[in-house]
Amino acid sequence: EQSSWRLWGEEKTQDAIYTVYLKKVRYHPSTCVSDGDDGVSHLEWETMRVRVIKAGTLDRLVDAMAHGEEGTLEPTNLNVFLATYRAWTTQEEVLQAFIRRYQSVSEEQCDLHEASGDHHKQTLVQALVVWLDVHPEDWYDPPQFPALGQLHSFAQSNLPGSSLEIRAQHRLHKFILRHGSPEGRLAFFEQLPWSSLLNGLPVQQQLEDIPEAHFARQLTWMDAELFRQLVPHHCLASMWRKRNNGRDWSLTVSNTAAATVRQFNDVLLRVTSSLLDRTCEDHRKRARRLVKWIAIAQELRLLKNFSSLKAIVAALESEDIYRLQCVWALVPPMKLEAFRELARIFSSQEDGQLTCRQLMLKEGAAKFADTAGENDRHLQRAMQRHCSSNTVMQGTVPYLGIFLTDLTMMDAALPDTVGGLVNFDKRRREFRVLAQIKLLQSAANCYSLQPDTTFLSWFHNQPTLSQEESYELSCMIEPPASPKKILYKHSPQQREHHDSDCASSSSGGVIEEDCHLGLPDDLSASTSNLSALSLSLPSELKVIRVSVQQQPRRNEAQGLNLYKSLLLSNHDRTHTVVRNAMEKHGLTGSPDDYVLAQQLPQSEIVFPPSANVFYAVNMAYAPNFVLRPKTDLPSLPMVQKKVLRNPFLLKKKVP
Repeated sequence: EQSSWRLWGEEKTQDAIYTVYLKKVRYHPSTCVSDGDDGVSHLEWETMRVRVIKAGTLDRLVDAMAHGEEGTLEPTNLNVFLATYRAWTTQEEVLQAFIRRYQSVSEEQCDLHEASGDHHKQTLVQALVVWLDVHPEDWYDPPQFPALGQLHSFAQSNLPGSSLEIRAQHRLHKFILRHGSPEGRLAFFEQLPWSSLLNGLPVQQQLEDIPEAHFARQLTWMDAELFRQLVPHHCLASMWRKRNNGRDWSLTVSNTAAATVRQFNDVLLRVTSSLLDRTCEDHRKRARRLVKWIAIAQELRLLKNFSSLKAIVAALESEDIYRLQCVWALVPPMKLEAFRELARIFSSQEDGQLTCRQLMLKEGAAKFADTAGENDRHLQRAMQRHCSSNTVMQGTVPYLGIFLTDLTMMDAALPDTVGGLVNFDKRRREFRVLAQIKLLQSAANCYSLQPDTTFLSWFHNQPTLSQEESYELSCMIEPPASPKKILYKHSPQQREHHDSDCASSSSGGVIEEDCHLGLPDDLSASTSNLSALSLSLPSELKVIRVSVQQQPRRNEAQGLNLYKSLLLSNHDRTHTVVRNAMEKHGLTGSPDDYVLAQQLPQSEIVFPPSANVFYAVNMAYAPNFVLRPKTDLPSLPMVQKKVLRNPFLLKKKVP
């Protein structure tokens, strides 16, 4: 129990730092004492001293896999270590550390109790077996598979006939066969589980012909397949960023978090493209499509698919769609109210409204979607109808962007080392987020949906528009000079929250101003819902997000704005911030060759070289910065276009 633990202090050694707790446990007297005199009163409780490793060298962290002198396996330390080691070391170094520890215990066994030494060695072997079974992608390094071969040789020499040797030999044989097949030329994880179901033939079908419930079920099937395939530690920032001391995992391992992000982008782009379709003759047809997407989003909420739900909401709230006031004016008031209820899930600022994270965790193990806000009248009625007419238990697909945000901000805010030692406390915090993802993955297994190959082919053959094309078509439908009607009102807090959400992204990345997703090489290091971050920072620290201005053609082709998070202290000046941002983005050259600017809705703040960025940043808006080469200044038309492309806000209707 938590109340039985009390923090005592820290204990430091040359190669480790421990947090020491005093733990209250029930007293168990020895047999000789208890049999000696039944009349003697014995203690009921005693206090034990428990050390928890806070930071340490690689060898000390491997040693922490075993618990105390008895040498039993410490599963928490093992799981945290295996999920996060890629951020600060390599697989080869970890394997060497395990082998060194095993040999060290063997040499010291004469000085220890023989049973204790055997327990320590058995624990190390168990840890290697878990590593081999739970993280097979770590060992897939064709064509030679050096680490797996070394593990097999170690087991063959020291543990002949053991479970470790058999497993290593089987895995090596399996990988060699895989590499020799056409499948072996692909990444370790298949990016699209439904790729074999696509026939590539065009399907003559219209959006209006597909029932909303069927559309939502097919999106949920795709999202659930990807989420079940997700490897939680792929969400760590270290798996997106190329570290100097790490292996480039993209060469042999397809990042499963990136596949989820790409699917989110696919949904968002298709929503936007369908509403800006040139074949729509008039505003009424666009309004009917808009109502169609709102109905699909409501079905997704009933299916507890928060990923595609967020994608549709983000698309409808994007500037290119939300600025079409002539279209929104034709949407029935009840549908507008239903849309507002769905949007509040991701931008809650009202009392009594659960945050998206709380909602996902609360409904993760629930049979049906059963949580709606007090003012969500349409959603409440829809849930009641759904529960009464459906007896099949539904799974849950979360909005991954919330967890990606937490992990990104932790990576930026917490140091990798403490006194030159690996900060294992940071890795524990990251692992808590990964555990939440793992919990929701078990809930996703509750779905019993079947794919519709006709729908899948139709969906993936739908044309999509680039960022520039979307804006141009939006302006053709409704010129920018047209007067803006105020449909809703909002508080300053709601404006700030919404700006932060749109500027930040969705399930893991951002196409600037359109709330799309992307991470480095399709993944962005930044994610959405910054306000959902549970990590509290000291008052003298801030976290900002910096992108590098792309060349026009590259930006048009990729449509991605790559953000990196930086920790800002109260003494950081522009030169320091620029240098740190260059390191994050892998840029070479002098910081003097770049200009740092904070992006605001209607303008930007350009920081002089000697400015204290900590105090100069405007925290009334999302802390989004751009790093721009001094020779790459935007032309006037680009500035004017930027002003026209500020996100419109979802506001409450004026009574």
